[in-house]
Amino acid sequence: MILYRLPTGIGMIGLLAWIALANVVQGEEPAKANTTREPQALPPLESLHKARVGGKYEMLLRQIKVPADHEKYADFRDLGQRQVKSYAGIVDLPPGYWVYVYPYWYIWRDLSETPKPKRAWGPEQATGPPDTPGAGDIQTAWASLTPDGQDEWLMLEYAEPVVPSAVLVHETYNPGALVRVTAFKLDGEEVEVWKGKDPTRVGEPRGVSEIKFRTNFKTNRVRIYLDSRAVAGWNEIDAVGLRDSSGKTHWATSAHASSTYAEQAGLGGGGGIIFIGGGPAPAMPVPLQPPPPPVAVVPVPAVPVKPAPRAMPLAPPAVKRDPKDERIKELEKEVTELKDMIKRLEERLKNRDDKR
Repeated sequence: MILYRLPTGIGMIGLLAWIALANVVQGEEPAKANTTREPQALPPLESLHKARVGGKYEMLLRQIKVPADHEKYADFRDLGQRQVKSYAGIVDLPPGYWVYVYPYWYIWRDLSETPKPKRAWGPEQATGPPDTPGAGDIQTAWASLTPDGQDEWLMLEYAEPVVPSAVLVHETYNPGALVRVTAFKLDGEEVEVWKGKDPTRVGEPRGVSEIKFRTNFKTNRVRIYLDSRAVAGWNEIDAVGLRDSSGKTHWATSAHASSTYAEQAGLGGGGGIIFIGGGPAPAMPVPLQPPPPPVAVVPVPAVPVKPAPRAMPLAPPAVKRDPKDERIKELEKEVTELKDMIKRLEERLKNRDDKR
């Protein structure tokens, strides 16, 4: 065996260069460094803020995970409005404004700067603090399209994500239909946080159902589910408060629903009852007594609970009044009043002539 002494220092560098050159001559290229950057997802809260595009969009309808779209859209893309019902194997997608923040698509319903009419009985009536002055079929609360045609839901969006501890559902007409509450994680997952019987009993004129629960995540969207067919009539919701872990109550900034009576009652985009004649619209009735205090319910684990048996209707379904009929009645009333006024004037003229 022949042993060779390996060179050191400059000699070793020269030897390594000679070996590399020999490999190139023989068709072997030196290995290239991998410069491809692996995509990195933002923290959920930061991703949500970026998807809003500086406050451009609001009312998040869906959030879907499509990491493969990074190859086409990179880390971010404001794609604009799309009418796509299925995408990447995901179906039942709503129309809206699509924003990609790796690895999620956010589908928004509204442009923040676009004026939005507050329609009578529209879901937007459930935003903000409660403002329906009394119990009854009043247009300042949300109502579904039909009284008992299907089970209904109402989704609320709040300004900023919080760690929730309870929701407070203000029910102003035919209460008692609340059966389920969910909250959305910031990755779009809908999580059931409560299921059971509405703390506000069927037959009460109105009530505030306080649903307490525990979660370990932040949310800015909740959805309440109503067993509408089990409680006769329109089950109207005035507001839904979201209480955080510090005890502060937040009110919704946007709302979306399974259906709304505003679709049927809408006239000229505003919806609801039209008031005829000069001056301001008539004031809403003032309740004789303040709303009842919240009805507390003991916290329960977020596990499925067998739904309560459907209650027998206590009264026939309410009948929504057609705004057109209301207008005709008011015009007829005005005509009658004018006729009475003319008759009184004629009598006064006749009496004056008789005295002469």
